[in-house]
Amino acid sequence: YGAATTYFSELASNPYVPKSVLERVARYTAEIEKRTSAHKLSATVYAGLRYQSNANAGPSSSRVRVLDLDADLDDAFTEKDDTDGFASLRLSHVYDFGREPNLQLETDLVLYGVEQATQDQLDTQLAQLTIGPRIDVDPDVALGLEMKPYARFEYIALGDRKYLSSYGAGVQAKYPWTDAITLSANGSVTNRQYNNT
Repeated sequence: YGAATTYFSELASNPYVPKSVLERVARYTAEIEKRTSAHKLSATVYAGLRYQSNANAGPSSSRVRVLDLDADLDDAFTEKDDTDGFASLRLSHVYDFGREPNLQLETDLVLYGVEQATQDQLDTQLAQLTIGPRIDVDPDVALGLEMKPYARFEYIALGDRKYLSSYGAGVQAKYPWTDAITLSANGSVTNRQYNNT
């Protein structure tokens, strides 16, 4: 990209270059700056509406059998239909340290929410943050080996009350054993704290 940038700079400073060419040069220059930037940010958003015939996963009848005995459930716990709206946002950021072997810092944030029309106890909110470096191991040690240690934090609310919070750490590894086979492994440790609701 360096040679192209120099060439485009010379064109941009030439007063005899046609306007249409300068416009293309500006587009190409902007694309080069985007591709060579140390920062890369991406976002994914989706949302929708959904109807469920059994939103609370309840039995169709209030008559149930527990320990070989018949029992009657309160109607509040039997099958209920409902409509909900849901939305999700995922933000990913990569910072390239510009060194060899390759070293990047990756940050991933996921936000998700569901709002029920009537079954409010099923309203759900989730937030998850994962951060860690992606490291290409020195090829003199192991050619092609890629490691990613990471830390992860998560929070889930159910019915507008805290349901779960967690934190943990892990490591992912990928190694191209052959041109057709890549070995991968992932190990993690997580501490989960549930709220007694």
